[in-house]
Amino acid sequence: MCSGAVHSAGPKSVVMIRMFASLLVLLAASAAAPAYADPTPVGAEVEVQQLISTSQAVAAARRAYPRADVLNARLVRSGRPFYSVRMIENGRRFDVRVDAQTGRVLG
Repeated sequence: MCSGAVHSAGPKSVVMIRMFASLLVLLAASAAAPAYADPTPVGAEVEVQQLISTSQAVAAARRAYPRADVLNARLVRSGRPFYSVRMIENGRRFDVRVDAQTGRVLG
């Protein structure tokens, strides 16, 4: 027998539907996320170079700008690693880049 009445979902059913929908959205988002793999071919040897120390980078910057005072230095690992040495001379602040592998002042 069909009474023709429409039954509405109770509050518990609405909560369950929302939780299920949220779960589906999270599942779809994680499935669509790109997979990252190590670009190094299997069996390839990876060359590991030692980096110079912060004090060595500061010394190189001081040799390049002997009248300047060093404010701070930090290692930047984006792309080829370098030290950014912040210096000040006659009230002018500037950054000196020192190659973290060779110790060469880049500018």
